[in-house]
Amino acid sequence: MSSQKHPQEKLGEMLALSFVVLGAFWPVGVNYGAKNIPPIQFLAFMMLGSALLFLGATLYYRQFGALLKSRWLGSLTLYTLLITLGYLVIVVSTPFTSATDTTLLLQSEIIFAALMGYFLMGEALSASKILGIACVFLADFITLYQGGLELNGPHLALFLAPLFYVFANRMSRRMQMEGLHWAPLLFYRHFVGGIAVLILAAFLEGVSVPDPSNWLFLVLFGLIIYGLSKIIWQLCQVRLDLSKATALGLTHPVFSFILARIFLGEVPTIYQIWGIVFSLVGIIFLLRAPSRQWATANPNEL
Repeated sequence: MSSQKHPQEKLGEMLALSFVVLGAFWPVGVNYGAKNIPPIQFLAFMMLGSALLFLGATLYYRQFGALLKSRWLGSLTLYTLLITLGYLVIVVSTPFTSATDTTLLLQSEIIFAALMGYFLMGEALSASKILGIACVFLADFITLYQGGLELNGPHLALFLAPLFYVFANRMSRRMQMEGLHWAPLLFYRHFVGGIAVLILAAFLEGVSVPDPSNWLFLVLFGLIIYGLSKIIWQLCQVRLDLSKATALGLTHPVFSFILARIFLGEVPTIYQIWGIVFSLVGIIFLLRAPSRQWATANPNEL
């Protein structure tokens, strides 16, 4: 990559790669958790558990007052709704497929992010981005195809779920650019969203205490994979174009497949292997262009 990149872009790339390390556990953990704990209840526990981490950060940075300002409440509520709907679609759909398919299909976020960046945010759509989008689309098509044209509901739901994230990420980026700290943003999103999901779980699944064998998993997954990774992502996305941040953040398929093999015993099919290949090629193309917001900045400017 070019040595002339702005330091803030380089920092954004480092944060994105840190997010990748944690993100590799996400589809595997969601697949495991949603199959061993009622899925909506599982999501509620994740959101409320991580909300404690974000509450601590909000108090540490003395940002709790931001949640009392009417300026932010409307945007925060809509942002929380979008994110929560995306998570609900994923946790309800993933028990009906494999962690490998979940990983590949959720990469549709790269496609949606690049298209939104071009049409709504003025981001450049270069030849590299077009080729990258095409490769990721082909990877998802191969995953959906699986040797036949009969597509099932869970696969289509997982392919479309990232649409919620793309719109939510745009809102999150805008609020942070306008001065809202990431800590109260994440606390509101997980606390209010978690309460709403818990109420939904009570109606649809009932709420019960998880089996003790799952407690350690819930704590580690909730605070580290689900919680800490969100902090890293918020710090990353304000330093990179939305399409580039998304592409970098979704470079974890190979790691996810290895973890799925180790923890879930999954062996990728030939279609999944081809999906992996095209997905990674697409990401490489997407990473070639520098972020538009730093394109004319002084590389030594902090």
